[in-house]
Amino acid sequence: MPAVVKQAESAATRASASPRNILAWHVLYAVSMAVACLVAYWIALYAFASGFSKPSVTIGAMWAAIAAAFVFRDSRTQAFSAGISRLRATTVSFALCQMYLFFLPPTAVGMAVIIVAGTLILTAFRWREDIITTTITTIVVMVLSQLDPQNAWYQPMLRFLDILLGVAVGVACKWLADGAVVRRTLQ
Repeated sequence: MPAVVKQAESAATRASASPRNILAWHVLYAVSMAVACLVAYWIALYAFASGFSKPSVTIGAMWAAIAAAFVFRDSRTQAFSAGISRLRATTVSFALCQMYLFFLPPTAVGMAVIIVAGTLILTAFRWREDIITTTITTIVVMVLSQLDPQNAWYQPMLRFLDILLGVAVGVACKWLADGAVVRRTLQ
């Protein structure tokens, strides 16, 4: 781990442990997470607004905000690790859903088949901690695909982009928030 990251996390830990700064740390954390979710939501809402159905765009914005919340952890290292995990799980779900929807219509049974395949793939790669996230992503993609079966093929890519956006915004906001704590602590 780079020395700068260790220093930042150490300073953030000291700031959060100090009785004088504990309230400020928690308020900063809460506000930073809310900002990360809001920014991810707004970007996704407006980035994909043209050319797609309103429900798909709105759900995509929600999905980006969820991804931002998912990766917003106590430390920069934890946020980055959660981001990698989220992207790994999403990539497996995306690939399986895209292949399935290329050949077959979206169905509940198809969703179950993809869940089984995703679980077996993640187990084979020893990424069992990503099974639940892959399963949730697969459920979202397949349910949205069932709502608009004529355009089901684009749901996996849109949800992948939503999550990619949310992870990037969540990790970036965490890094910025921790940077603010480090600057304040080192003063």
